[in-house]
Amino acid sequence: MTAFQAFRFELDPNDKCRSALASHAGAARFAYNWGVALVSNHLSARRALVVLAIRQGAGRGDAECWADGLLGPLPWTLPALRRAWNQAKGTVASWWAENSKECYSSGLDALARGLDVWSKSRRGARQGRRVGFSRFKAFHARRSFRVNSGAFGVVDDRHVRLPRVGLI
Repeated sequence: MTAFQAFRFELDPNDKCRSALASHAGAARFAYNWGVALVSNHLSARRALVVLAIRQGAGRGDAECWADGLLGPLPWTLPALRRAWNQAKGTVASWWAENSKECYSSGLDALARGLDVWSKSRRGARQGRRVGFSRFKAFHARRSFRVNSGAFGVVDDRHVRLPRVGLI
């Protein structure tokens, strides 16, 4: 049997580490907001194309197939969002290399999970109240990011090492 272990720490960083942590949290928020804009623009363009095709006399199914053929697949899952991010990061975030790839992946993962819950809620495949579409994260909201891989870990009973941040 495989055992998984997670740690949660209260950090006491110096000013340099505090700045790096804030930068990583901001990068996760930026990637999340970028993904929300990408998906919502794709959905609104698809809706407009479907309406246009229906006005031209096409059936609903034909209109949706035509719109999907023009726009391509919707970047909905985490791998699709990561591919789209890796293609666009040089133009939308010229500073992307200053932070660990984990913070961008963390933001996109949160978005992919939220979109999955929203989709299941709309289809009725999820119990409980209906969930709305993912919203943009504000600057003053809870700032966080997760690290899943890379050079991180517990160094001793008082220190943690994070990628691109260093020893805290």
